[in-house]
Amino acid sequence: MGERVEPFILAEGTRMGHIHLSVKDSRKSSQFYQKVLGLEDKFSVPSASWIAAGDYHHHLAVNEWGGKGLAPRKQGLPGLAYYVIEVASKEELLTIVQRAQAVATPIKWLTSSQLEITDPDGIVTRIRLAR
Repeated sequence: MGERVEPFILAEGTRMGHIHLSVKDSRKSSQFYQKVLGLEDKFSVPSASWIAAGDYHHHLAVNEWGGKGLAPRKQGLPGLAYYVIEVASKEELLTIVQRAQAVATPIKWLTSSQLEITDPDGIVTRIRLAR
């Protein structure tokens, strides 16, 4: 038998400039993140989209390079469990709540200042007030 390998978990507080997500339909995913998070399309090709807030080149990229038949993300399997986006104010957090409700996206409140949404591919985004 092989050695038991513990899961790799990034340290709390790790900051990343941007993240790339494997999805089934990049156009649908890009529209989801634009509608719910208020991000803007910066560049798109038929199989990928790069989106961001403000003038940054991209905070989030979605691509179909894993294939159109990509299975939905299942919790507990190897891979990205979730990622966190921090917002500057309670008003910004509540605006995201309103946008999510407008497109019938379920919201799971973790605390009074942190929530989770799940995209159409089963990818979890945690959104919280900046510390």
